[in-house]
Amino acid sequence: MEPALAEAKVKAEQSKKEKADAAAAAKEEANAASQEAEKEKKKQARVAKMVACLLYTSDAADDTP
Repeated sequence: MEPALAEAKVKAEQSKKEKADAAAAAKEEANAASQEAEKEKKKQARVAKMVACLLYTSDAADDTP
């Protein structure tokens, strides 16, 4: 095999690996972002429940003779 051809094949393999590594890193970042978004949604839901509970308790206290 000619040296230039062998070098081209090596570079092509390196390029494939770099692309695969970049794709894996992007997927990992997307998963992390998705997990963070899910945590934030759950946190907001808990806060909304607490606010609703406090409002209910406050209203009940106002109605107490």
